[in-house]
Amino acid sequence: MDENIQISDFMFYDINKKIRSSDPRLIFPDWQPENEIIAILSPHDDDALLGAGYMMLYALATGVRVYVLIFCNGCFGYSKPELKDKIVEIRKKETINAYRELGLTEENIIRFDYPDFSLRNFIGYILSNKEYGVLPRLIKELRRIKATRLFVPNGYREHMDHEATYYIGSYDGPQVGD
Repeated sequence: MDENIQISDFMFYDINKKIRSSDPRLIFPDWQPENEIIAILSPHDDDALLGAGYMMLYALATGVRVYVLIFCNGCFGYSKPELKDKIVEIRKKETINAYRELGLTEENIIRFDYPDFSLRNFIGYILSNKEYGVLPRLIKELRRIKATRLFVPNGYREHMDHEATYYIGSYDGPQVGD
């Protein structure tokens, strides 16, 4: 992470009230950096950066532990046919390097490795084929890291894996406290 970034450089906005503040309690009233552990649910490798990168930077700059949970393996992320069989490994390496630039360690990147365009098929606890879905895996990881906050992508029809991750975070995530 850039050493020139200062905590005072960050701004948080409440667009409904049309106010801004350098204090994250504007949008997270009970924010306690010394007790926070953030889990960012990311459909694909890059989505946590694109959707929650700003919050990730702020959290890391204030000593908050951040974990990125990546659900899909990136198998459809190739732009040239000759990369088809290599893209998953390429993306894994690029992901580690990109998050490391922000200050996130490889240990804080958790991969579920479901195939792209298929995550919807894994929503739930026990699937129709009697195998376990994503729910028990997610609960296990969230309890292990002791996440206090979940960041989930919006569920607005962007991409089926994004919608699936939204549902997983919205419905499975709260089960951690069970």
